[in-house]
Amino acid sequence: MFVRWQNLALAAFIQLFLRYGFVIPFGMTPALSHFQFALGIIATILLMAAGYIVNDIFDLEADKINKPERTFINKFISEKYAWNLYFVFTIFALIISLYLSLIINRINYFSIPVLTALLLYLYATDLKRKALIGNFIIALLAGLSIITVLLFDIMPVITSHKHSSALKYFILIVHIFIAFFAFLTTLIRELIKTLEDCKGDHSAGYSTAPIQFGEQITLHIVRILMVLLASITLYAAYMVKSVYLYIYISCLLILPWAYIFYLLFQNSSNKYSKSQKWMKVTMLFGILSLFIIQI
Repeated sequence: MFVRWQNLALAAFIQLFLRYGFVIPFGMTPALSHFQFALGIIATILLMAAGYIVNDIFDLEADKINKPERTFINKFISEKYAWNLYFVFTIFALIISLYLSLIINRINYFSIPVLTALLLYLYATDLKRKALIGNFIIALLAGLSIITVLLFDIMPVITSHKHSSALKYFILIVHIFIAFFAFLTTLIRELIKTLEDCKGDHSAGYSTAPIQFGEQITLHIVRILMVLLASITLYAAYMVKSVYLYIYISCLLILPWAYIFYLLFQNSSNKYSKSQKWMKVTMLFGILSLFIIQI
């Protein structure tokens, strides 16, 4: 498991895409320079990696059952070395974040990465063991990664008078929607992962949603959230009034979600593994839909 480079690459891609594939093509000049923005991405990746490391440290017993072939700590590196990496990554991420906060003259924005680091630690040590709370925290942090880009790179420009109000409002609304989209897709995926990891979590003494409420109730929650996600996404496409966007969403979001919905009713042994992987794919498709808005 360890740092999960695919997730780090996805997070970096999303931040790069929002800036270079959406904000700049629409004519807005971001607050950060290219170098400063690259530092922001590095800070994001370091914080995420630190979160994965500390999570794996406290998850050793459960992972021996859930993912024995993918355990890294005490197999390839020692637990002490993992702790050292965690502290180094966290400290460097916070130093970079403080620097960027000072650059844009928004020192209060430094509280966001500090809160993120705190939540990641609390999640690993305690919150992930509590039904729904841990899932909500991870989903919140996924959405927060989008909002952080908005705060550091866009908000200083939005609060100035450099661009038209219509453009600033549009950029703001799209960022908020994408953050909510990331939150909801991550929440669904995290709940599906708790269903997949139920056996190991139970042995480790966790009280996740399937353990606390049962598999069927957790599945009902997932299905309700999926219907909500599909409804909000279709409504957003309707508001944009783009036939291309509607076709894109129908083919690359609604159809995969329908497939996941179908899978969750099956008795297949790997249905949860397939479902949570497809949810990650649809998050990427959702972000890429911003390309269609520009057509």
